Amino acid sequence: LLKIRASYGTSGNDRIGDYQYTALLGNYNSVYGNLLQSGVAAANMPNANLQWEQTDSFDFGFDFSGFNNRIQLNFDYYYNITDHLLFQLPVPYATGFNNQLTNLGKIRNKGWEFDLTSHNLTNRFKWDTSLNFSANKNEVLDMGTITSFTESRNGQYFITKVGGPVSQFYTLRTNGFLTTADFDATGKALVPIASGQREGNYKFLDQDGNNKIDDGDLVPYGNNLPDLTWGLTNRFNYNNFELSMLVQGQFGGDILYLGARHNDDGHMYNRRLFARWVNCYKTEAQLQAIPDYAKQNGIDMSWDGETPSPFGNNYGNTDRRIYDATYMRIKNISLAYMFPKKILNKLHIAALKIYTSIDNVYTFDTYPGFTPETSSYGNGTTQLGVDYSTYPLSRKYTFGISLTF
Repeated sequence: LLKIRASYGTSGNDRIGDYQYTALLGNYNSVYGNLLQSGVAAANMPNANLQWEQTDSFDFGFDFSGFNNRIQLNFDYYYNITDHLLFQLPVPYATGFNNQLTNLGKIRNKGWEFDLTSHNLTNRFKWDTSLNFSANKNEVLDMGTITSFTESRNGQYFITKVGGPVSQFYTLRTNGFLTTADFDATGKALVPIASGQREGNYKFLDQDGNNKIDDGDLVPYGNNLPDLTWGLTNRFNYNNFELSMLVQGQFGGDILYLGARHNDDGHMYNRRLFARWVNCYKTEAQLQAIPDYAKQNGIDMSWDGETPSPFGNNYGNTDRRIYDATYMRIKNISLAYMFPKKILNKLHIAALKIYTSIDNVYTFDTYPGFTPETSSYGNGTTQLGVDYSTYPLSRKYTFGISLTF
């Protein structure tokens, strides 16, 4: 079987909310003459030109089945353009508000999806495999009268600009560490530094060439969308036993570990810190001041060449908090046994199955947080790819009996 498919269509999104196009009043309280007074005031910034989003979608794909249906393959390529995008545009606080709902520009999403099912062994011992891949890339094509805007939250910046993806990280780029050679005999910096920096802190790139490190040196960096997501399921059957294993993961993509502001900054004495801070950068004087306990017990406190000095100013919004989000997770392993009919008939039972399973068995990654598969700010489209100390996935064990009379 071989089927070629193609489609094109337009859909609308009316998730504007009620009466957002007009000026609304809200009830508010204030204090005058030491008394609580009630009144009304503007509750929103109206936009008389609000309209639905519009998405034009093109899809091309094919379905294939062959070799006595032992292999089934589905492939789709899509190309979507969303126009009149509904968006809460940041506005100056002098207006009395921080955003206004508007139709802003145009975004393109394109990608592909691939599904493969194979029946590898079909005799008494059966083995089936299901494999899927998907990839998506988005790009801002137009934003009307502006070319970009930035947002910040908890000291981290995000930028959405024409020609780039939605919600890209906007950060300082590091280039090693400040050393003794970067300061003169009086302690004056010989290279551009941020306010309060000292030897052992991160060295930042002076992107705008003004010979100092500030917000003018922030640049777009990374991408919160993975290059590829995938899943693999294998199912085995032998006599009355069934075994299945699901493995899933992604390649590429980046995640901002905002939890680092608490447990990876080296000086939060009332919190747990990563063990790497034992091997942070130390000056000669600090090396001499290492406690006798560490020396007597052979604890290595020499610099690992990766962890900066906790003193001074390492600045929080840097590429050092952005990590590769590639991972592979053994998501589920299940084992079941179906009792044979000849036994069940004697017991007047229609079906009896016992089963056990384990969820979130193990994750292979290089990420320092609990899981790279997270977005702490929910579905907010302009602050994506953030892990603010997400609670870890729990490993779950299940045992059950399914009985049918």
